Amino acid sequence: MRQSSISHRLMIIPSVLLLMMIIIGLAGYKGMGEMQDALTSVYDDRVVPLRQLKEVSDAYAVSIVDTTHKVRAASIDWREGETRITAAEGQIRTNWKAYLATTLTDDEKRLANELEPRMREANRATGLLLDILRRHDQAALETFATSQLYPAIDPVTEDIDKLVMVQLDVNDEAQRRYSLLSWMIGAVVGLAIATGAGIAWFIARGITRPVAALTASMSRLARGDLSQDVSVASNDLERGDEISQMSQAASNLVINMRATARLAEKIAAGDLSVEAKRLSDADVLGLALEQMIAGLRDTAQVAEQIADGDLTINYQPRSAQDVLGQALAAMLAKLREVIGSVTVAAENVAAGSQQLSSGSQE
Repeated sequence: MRQSSISHRLMIIPSVLLLMMIIIGLAGYKGMGEMQDALTSVYDDRVVPLRQLKEVSDAYAVSIVDTTHKVRAASIDWREGETRITAAEGQIRTNWKAYLATTLTDDEKRLANELEPRMREANRATGLLLDILRRHDQAALETFATSQLYPAIDPVTEDIDKLVMVQLDVNDEAQRRYSLLSWMIGAVVGLAIATGAGIAWFIARGITRPVAALTASMSRLARGDLSQDVSVASNDLERGDEISQMSQAASNLVINMRATARLAEKIAAGDLSVEAKRLSDADVLGLALEQMIAGLRDTAQVAEQIADGDLTINYQPRSAQDVLGQALAAMLAKLREVIGSVTVAAENVAAGSQQLSSGSQE
């Protein structure tokens, strides 16, 4: 930014802020997309599987076990019991197949592989139960309910509980990822704000610092103090922007005013041999100095002629405000009057002398 103008540097601020807004927008868009994917994954691969696992667990622990005891207690008949067990088997197959079709973690795959042999054993026991119900064998049902039912069902429900815990753990991990993503977006926003503020401060400081130095120099110049140079750092002068141009112009002004002051000092000391050099056709001060020196030289020349006794010169003031010219013209007129009076008096004296001389001769 050393060779850029102030307008270009000021444009950097909104440009950087716009860039930061774009970055934040893209980060937010990407983050929202990831959060949407995460939420979809949580629902599809965690919430839905939880329901599916619950359906499987309830089919084993509630439908099969409860139906067994109700038939055993004659709360429902054998046919109703068979219907409920068959429905439970279908519920187990459907939900377990749907669960295996979801995205499984490594822990889920391992637990599912461990669970399937136990499910086959539970399904074998369910098949035995259906055979007992079809045969209406009360004694076999009593034996099954007391010695075979729970050893076949309980291992399955225990492993399903482990799978449920995995779903909860994965959901917790998704929540942690969501929190991390939210923190990252907040960090990007904070970084963007800090970066924008830092750039704005840096640019503003690069403008206000040389302007303050230039203002101090111009204040001294306004008081007529030409003893100090324009106090702007060299690196600010090398930037090539409007401030450096102003500083260079102010420095040139000081140099020119010093030259003018030295010229005026020489004129004040009576040295009219100096020459005023205009900086341009628009240099009003230089033109005025040229005219002043020319006027003073004309006045000095008239004064020298008067001093040599030449009163025949014709001198006219430059203007109605030319006090020195008017005084010189008045002095010249007065001298002419005095010389005229003296001449007349001398002529009268000479005439009187001649008359006296003629009278004495007679």
